[in-house]
Amino acid sequence: MYPMTNSFRLSVPGALALGAFLTLGLAACDSDSTSVETLDVTVEVLFPEAYAVEAAQGARVVLRSLERGDEETATTDAAGTARFQDVIPGAYDLSAAISLDEDRTFELTGNRATVELNAVLSGQNLASGTSGAAFSLQLTGSPVGGWVISEMYYTGSRTPAGGNYFFDQFFEIYNNSTDTLYAGGLMLAPIFGVSGQINPSSQPTPFQDDQDHVYADAIWRIPGGPTDVPVAPGEGLIIAQQGLDHRDDPNGNPNSPVNLGGADFEMYVDVPDSRDIDNPQVPNMEIVHRRFGFFALVPVFGPSMVLVEGDPSTFQEVAVPDAPETFPPVIRIPVANVLDGVEALQNAQSSGFKRLPVALDAGFTFAGGTYTAESVRRRVARTIGDRVVLQDTNNSSNDFEVLSTPSIAAP
Repeated sequence: MYPMTNSFRLSVPGALALGAFLTLGLAACDSDSTSVETLDVTVEVLFPEAYAVEAAQGARVVLRSLERGDEETATTDAAGTARFQDVIPGAYDLSAAISLDEDRTFELTGNRATVELNAVLSGQNLASGTSGAAFSLQLTGSPVGGWVISEMYYTGSRTPAGGNYFFDQFFEIYNNSTDTLYAGGLMLAPIFGVSGQINPSSQPTPFQDDQDHVYADAIWRIPGGPTDVPVAPGEGLIIAQQGLDHRDDPNGNPNSPVNLGGADFEMYVDVPDSRDIDNPQVPNMEIVHRRFGFFALVPVFGPSMVLVEGDPSTFQEVAVPDAPETFPPVIRIPVANVLDGVEALQNAQSSGFKRLPVALDAGFTFAGGTYTAESVRRRVARTIGDRVVLQDTNNSSNDFEVLSTPSIAAP
């Protein structure tokens, strides 16, 4: 994966293609008057590379004289081209801008947002010698879309002897935007609370009425800073509970549906008397907070998972109401720090056990049972070039489907 860069391109026809500036000719007419030989300028405006089309129709292009301060404006046509005639020699700035409403942004990117795109080409010295010039400007702006949790495999699998195997759980986070994003420092957090009426005494989370926070059982952080771990648009990262080839590893399960030996990160629990398995070939996630356990196990009945950014030192420890004093606290995280959340419950009748605020997930998804080797996967909204845009309406009832076999299943 390589980071993408936003840039403009400048091209000049004819002999000027190798020059650093454009020139204009000045022609003397007679002894009583002097006329200026002007030229025509063509400006091509392009959308960012990840957009559905290249030509930016409807962009406003400004040609501004640095010497006189006057401006000429033009609007790009269907080919993304704006034209200026009779341009006087001198130094110029060129700029282009376009505003996109939600509908047009959706057509171009697969994501709904209002967007401002711009491009600038400064200090072009138009001096002498040609009758025409052409420029190409590529628009840039904030990424459209962002990180999403794209797949959760939490149900586990059955062993040949009929036993329960849960070490092959994994989660995928996905760059659903138009630009390269950086995953360093992002945090994955399973949320406190049961998934449904697991047993007669099961109760919904006591934090259910708080719609401004989530309450985490654990927090796992991707190593690195804000410019580390680049992920290109339409690519993702696999975070495994154990980064093993679970089908073939002697510690695994031949019936497991996944080979996680090539995972990007694993959630290794490094504690005294650790019973976890550390694959040195798979980088470890950092443990920011954990309440208990020898493994990074999430509920096989259905986890509630969030993707978080920010400084975890600002998150607060909170005691669980009516729990014994020895019961470990949970971590309260503001909704403003949550980039994405997915609610998976036990079954269709478990809506009363929701743990995520409605603003993060208005619905929920669910698998067919436990140890079924099923995963839940975000639906595809559309494909733009080679980039798959995943559906993200903040409602897992609509956004997710159940896969009988996880998407990264071993061959």
